[in-house]
Amino acid sequence: MKKIIFIIYITLLIQAEDNIFSIYKVEGYNSLSPNQESTKPIQGTMEQNNSSLILANTSQKDSYYKFQTDYDNVLNQAKRENRYIFLLVTEEFCQWCEKLIDIVFQDKRIVNRLKSDYIGVMVDRNKDFYPSNIGVTGVPSVFIINQNTGKIIMNMVGYHDVDFYLEKFKEMDSVKH
Repeated sequence: MKKIIFIIYITLLIQAEDNIFSIYKVEGYNSLSPNQESTKPIQGTMEQNNSSLILANTSQKDSYYKFQTDYDNVLNQAKRENRYIFLLVTEEFCQWCEKLIDIVFQDKRIVNRLKSDYIGVMVDRNKDFYPSNIGVTGVPSVFIINQNTGKIIMNMVGYHDVDFYLEKFKEMDSVKH
């Protein structure tokens, strides 16, 4: 009887693992688990980020926003350049964080706004340093921070699409002036 229960347990465990890895099959979601083979060949390069492994198509390699990963360096740069800090807080194995990175932060309009108006930094909430006054209630979380005062100007929790961020950038334009 114990052997039958053990076999059932192992079978259920394997099925659960297959279900977990099936989230990576969503079209447009570029990350693959180590045990999964792609259904179509992907030609690209892998880039390691503190919180995630991003598989970027070679033709799009320069199209996604390249976040920095050291908050202190970003703070100093933002002060020098008089630009707000765009802080993205993620967590390892967060599918919504990956989707945000893979979809929103590859949109040319978003990338251009980030490059021109902000200094972007991405941190893992469980591994990396970021200011203790930032209360992360969920991931992904985005904070726009005044580089001189450290005050949070805007906070966005969860996955939001490109149009949402474009609207938030417009709101920030009115704050800046």
